[in-house]
Amino acid sequence: MKPTQKQIKEFWELCGCKGNVLAYLGNCSLTLDNLFKYAVEKVRIKVGDIEFANLMRRWLRELLLGKDPTLALFWVIYKVIKDS
Repeated sequence: MKPTQKQIKEFWELCGCKGNVLAYLGNCSLTLDNLFKYAVEKVRIKVGDIEFANLMRRWLRELLLGKDPTLALFWVIYKVIKDS
């Protein structure tokens, strides 16, 4: 399932992006490059190493099920940061 523009903007805000970075990311398509560059490390710091390892395991399970890597990572991170 593809996220809405509102969900994408909320995602980047929850990851701590502001100003020009938020404006740029809110207007471009999701890519693994952008997720790893702007979200993954911030989420690791926010949730801690153990929860981050669980997050990466969930992402790998999604990949094994044949899901799109970018969307799978987005949704795994989104759920974690939205609930924290």
